[in-house]
Amino acid sequence: MKKGEKIIILIVALVCLAGCGTDNGKATESVVEESSVKENEINTTEQESVVATTEMESSVDEMGTKCEPMKESDAKDFWIDGNTYLIKMRYVMDGEESLFDSDGTAQIHKEREYKDGLIYNIIINSNDGNVKNRSMAHFYVENEKIYIVDDYDSNNEKIKDDYLQLVYQQKDIENDNGKGLYYSIVNIDGITKFKLYTYLVETNYYNNIEWGKERNINFFENGYGAQRDLLQVKFIKKN
Repeated sequence: MKKGEKIIILIVALVCLAGCGTDNGKATESVVEESSVKENEINTTEQESVVATTEMESSVDEMGTKCEPMKESDAKDFWIDGNTYLIKMRYVMDGEESLFDSDGTAQIHKEREYKDGLIYNIIINSNDGNVKNRSMAHFYVENEKIYIVDDYDSNNEKIKDDYLQLVYQQKDIENDNGKGLYYSIVNIDGITKFKLYTYLVETNYYNNIEWGKERNINFFENGYGAQRDLLQVKFIKKN
């Protein structure tokens, strides 16, 4: 091979190597840039997901429904005959296993006056028409305490103590009678939470109530094990 031909071949080889190096560099830069973009997209998506989850958790109540809590101004003079409140409900129909969700109303009915307090009945109706004029519960309301009345009978001149369950007071309390009944009342930052459940039986009964600062009801729930006869009522605001 002549000397001139060797020089030409060497030049061509160097040009090819330089071209390959440039292409590989561009390819490497492209891969890095693409990887960086994807990583940024993933991080952004993760951040948005965390924000969305946080917002959802902060706005979802015990029933999994998004609704505003009752304002203190709506709660003043809660126990007045005829007061009506907008509510959200979750319930199980008799003989059914499916859960139903519906908006509705709850109305305060004064049933009777006693020496130390008043009996009120809270009547609820669902907008879907399934729940009509149902008694959520009877309450015996005193100045400092509120009781749920079991099996209330308006013909009785006096309410038997056995029919009264304390559900509200300012002092914390925890009680277990040792016979299968536990209940507690806890006050935190103006919110009072009542919890009751039975045990030592196959189908446990439970009742939970959250009270606002003005002795209004924010949330009411009762039922039996496996969601039998479940009723949940979230009070939204005065109608």
